[in-house]
Amino acid sequence: MKLDLSPLTIDQFLSEYWQKKPLLIKNAFTDFVDPLSANELAGLASESNIESRIISKNKKSWQAESGPFSDYDQYGNDNWSLVVQSVNHWVKKSQTFVRFFDFIPQWRFDDLMVSFATSGGGVGPHVDNYDAFICQGSGKRHWKVGDKKPLKEVIAHEKLRHVAPFTPIIDEVVNAGDVLYIPPGYPHEGVSINISMSFSVGYKTTNATELLSGFADYLIDFDKKPALLSDSNRNKVAYGQIDQSDFERLHQFLQNTLANKEKLTDFIGIYYSQSLNELDLNQEEYHYDEWLATFETRPLNKLYAVKSLYLDKNIDQGFFYFDGERQQLSSHVEIIKKICNQAVISIQDIQKDQAVLKWLWQSTQRGYWYF
Repeated sequence: MKLDLSPLTIDQFLSEYWQKKPLLIKNAFTDFVDPLSANELAGLASESNIESRIISKNKKSWQAESGPFSDYDQYGNDNWSLVVQSVNHWVKKSQTFVRFFDFIPQWRFDDLMVSFATSGGGVGPHVDNYDAFICQGSGKRHWKVGDKKPLKEVIAHEKLRHVAPFTPIIDEVVNAGDVLYIPPGYPHEGVSINISMSFSVGYKTTNATELLSGFADYLIDFDKKPALLSDSNRNKVAYGQIDQSDFERLHQFLQNTLANKEKLTDFIGIYYSQSLNELDLNQEEYHYDEWLATFETRPLNKLYAVKSLYLDKNIDQGFFYFDGERQQLSSHVEIIKKICNQAVISIQDIQKDQAVLKWLWQSTQRGYWYF
């Protein structure tokens, strides 16, 4: 299975469509195979630590329930859909599937959302604040996508935010292997024509408030000697007044905090490499010699869904970020890049670098790498 954006190149897609306008790519995957089955999805939805929902409708109303779920008989044969978040955290094949879209960097990636739907099933017309590649698996769905215009919000259910009817600019039935790209802000609705599976590769749009809040938390945790505001050149003002000079002083004080690129670089690495959902860590005890002997004959696989990032600003000092933790290795920059970029690492890839070997051994024992 291979992703083909033809007649577009990746560069053309990024310059003409990414965060600009929606696009339907027919036959983007040839010989498409669902990364997991409907039964496997139902199994994930039975777990209390995995986020899942069932959205259903009848002639009168929409319903939405949160999992876990153990039985589906009550929903009947049509007009309902099961949606499970962060499937890539639990199913290796699904993370492999996500890597088809690795021309978008990992720090932007959120999760793989998988949907099973019966005939007539869907989640209703809505608008998302993230980018998504919606990949059609088995079955067929009818998708409508509208233009980016203000639309009235409709509260279809306390857990469902819909929008008013819209005029579609894309109105197509999709089949296995078709990919629909939708940027933030474009209304869309997919309705299953028969029993179908859909795989949505989502990219979260950064919220400025969340990012600033995260930076504040970082400073609380790591800035042991925070700067103090100085106002030694104070003028007399009224007791209840914050005058313009005080305002400018406070404004500059905050700007100076954000202007510290060393701290900001470290925060960004930690913030975007952290897992927002639980990882399927399987910790194992390895004696180093036993582990090394195995590594000499077999490659290591990185745990699916773990994020590993580096920044140009500090990688020359050996810094990189792994599952929300700062790491530093006195190793060649290209080796660190391989650790972050590759899903599989061989002993030849790291040139038997001793510092990297010890780090990989320790990370294997924590469950982040496996044979």
